[in-house]
Amino acid sequence: MYDTNKTVLVAQSQTKHLNLWKLAFVSQGFQLIEILPEENMLEENILDREVNLVLLDMNTSSFNPYVFCRKIVKKYPQLSVVLTNHKQKKISDVEYQLALFQGAKALIPEISNNNELASGFKKLLKTIGWDDRLNEKHLKNLVNIEEQKKEIVKQTERKHTSEIKQVLDTDFSAKICHEMHVSEELEIKDRRWKLRIFKNCFVGEEAVTWLCKRLQISRSEAIEIGQKCLEQGYFYHVLEEHDFEDGYFYYRFSADGCPSERIFL
Repeated sequence: MYDTNKTVLVAQSQTKHLNLWKLAFVSQGFQLIEILPEENMLEENILDREVNLVLLDMNTSSFNPYVFCRKIVKKYPQLSVVLTNHKQKKISDVEYQLALFQGAKALIPEISNNNELASGFKKLLKTIGWDDRLNEKHLKNLVNIEEQKKEIVKQTERKHTSEIKQVLDTDFSAKICHEMHVSEELEIKDRRWKLRIFKNCFVGEEAVTWLCKRLQISRSEAIEIGQKCLEQGYFYHVLEEHDFEDGYFYYRFSADGCPSERIFL
């Protein structure tokens, strides 16, 4: 049964942490007040509303969270204050005991995902004596949601990989190389290297950038596509010494002449 009489004041510095904690408390039906971790705002909300729990991130430069704990716990002895630290994955025993000494009920380290959130949330409720209000079914849904998200990501990755393979066929290579060849965004010109001049060349790094922009893909994917185009003979390294690389290497389209057509000074 939800306990909508419990009000939680959540003040977190990091959006990711804030959203995770909001997910947990809302899943249990608690009333939630979301504010910035600023001392004046905290005190105003505690004074104006019947707050039962304050979840405060320690990473704030505007005030000392330990001083705040001592002051608030003294003024509102029935209020529970729990500190969080999204910058630390582990909390040492000394740090934890110091937080308790300052009046906090607990000091919680970084929460990275829904699995960690579910585990940490159960411990939190037990620490402040709210474990009898825990809805296990809704908490398990948090973990299920995380697993569903992972599966969606895997499916998307598989689909994306399949799409990349599909666009590496010959017809696609011919089309994309033609677009690259006639594009004004890829500079094709005579270029000098040491005492040699190579006619009608483009730079590999610039071609990778062009492919990324045109196809909305990563640089590693662009290199894969460029290499396939090179293997299919649409362009070559001017000295036939390199594969298609994301660097300052010269390449020439086959339509502009074979690799050996270069001028020596």
